[in-house]
Amino acid sequence: LYSSRMLREENWKYVFNPVGGDELYHLATDAGELCNLAENPCYAAEKTRLKARLWAKMEEIGDPLCQIWNRIFLLEEPTLAQRIA
Repeated sequence: LYSSRMLREENWKYVFNPVGGDELYHLATDAGELCNLAENPCYAAEKTRLKARLWAKMEEIGDPLCQIWNRIFLLEEPTLAQRIA
């Protein structure tokens, strides 16, 4: 089971890495994905938005990683996928 999941929009790329730390890139200014913005507090809202959107898609398609991490990881944030509803 691969543990990384990715969501790409026109200007943003978000990678969910449950074990190694998330990645967030602003593709309009960093097409080479050299500057990971995931831990930059200035981009926390964007990261949360993209993470919620990705998680909702994972739940929608029945991603097995989602099912595993719902039991382990998201107990602290049970409404994450609901934020985009």
